Amino acid sequence: MIKNVLVLGAGSAGLLASIAVKRKLPQLAVRVVRSPDIGVIGVGEGTTPNFPAHLFDFLGISRRRFYELAQPTWKLGIRFIWGPRGRFDYGFAHQLDQDTGAANGAPYVGRGALQQAWARVMNQEFAALREGLARAQPSLIGPYAATSPAEFFAVTTELFFEKPAALAAERPELYEQLKRCYRLDPASW
Repeated sequence: MIKNVLVLGAGSAGLLASIAVKRKLPQLAVRVVRSPDIGVIGVGEGTTPNFPAHLFDFLGISRRRFYELAQPTWKLGIRFIWGPRGRFDYGFAHQLDQDTGAANGAPYVGRGALQQAWARVMNQEFAALREGLARAQPSLIGPYAATSPAEFFAVTTELFFEKPAALAAERPELYEQLKRCYRLDPASW
């Protein structure tokens, strides 16, 4: 019977493997061996949108405690600083959206009632934005979001992470749907 696990290397993969083994098999003794000659790697590392679900849902790590200790930066995309506009933001929301096929503003959020609630709220909010723009009403959500449901999802995703409290205040149902989609609540950070 295995009683001890030795993990060689304390990089991201080694530490995550150690945490996963210990959380799922707490009876095992887990030891991590690292070299003091190899520095901590941290700058520029990235993950996928599935990473928070692995940490918080699968491993059961406290979100609040994680954010307090790690103070993570959630990468929403890449900002290019060049060209006639001065900058160009390339977000990853379209990749999530295309996971179910073509980019249409309907990423996978679950089935049945979850998908129906998403469609109802997103369609209502998209229509409300377009109507508001036609009447020149001010909105946190910029006019580019009104070009298509896919762009509406991408733009509101950026706002969800960049200005979460403002989005939650102006569009609470929309914020709730994005919160369920990303399994995160940035307004509470």
